Amino acid sequence: MTFRTRQILIIDDDADDILILEECLSRTSLHFQVTALHTGSEAIPYLHEFSHGKIEGKPDLIILDLHLPDIEGVELIHAIRRHVILRITPIIVYSGSDDQERLHACYAAGVNCCLKKPSNIDEAMTLAHAIHEFWFTTIQLPNSYVQR
Repeated sequence: MTFRTRQILIIDDDADDILILEECLSRTSLHFQVTALHTGSEAIPYLHEFSHGKIEGKPDLIILDLHLPDIEGVELIHAIRRHVILRITPIIVYSGSDDQERLHACYAAGVNCCLKKPSNIDEAMTLAHAIHEFWFTTIQLPNSYVQR
């Protein structure tokens, strides 16, 4: 059986965190391709070009660090949700903070879940397996999340 390659968009200003998460995802059975953006300033034009058909490969999942240096994470969530083509794309926010006001604002803006950012490789592996199992195995989504 052949599985469709999943498109994962990671928006995080920490290149090491992106590499660790990508490495941990590669240790699961998930077939994926990562697009990594490091700032909200990169993400906004990328999303605009994607929604206007200038970039191929709709993300199956967006993983967003809440603390970006240039754009507030909640503002970026709103920007993502304004693009019709991305309105139902799952967004996972991960952050080292457990600020309840910010968590509430994330859910109100339309994220699907908020997770604690991994602080070591074991936590990153747990997160990668949870992403694979829940988002690509367990749940059913109304768009092209079928095995091909």
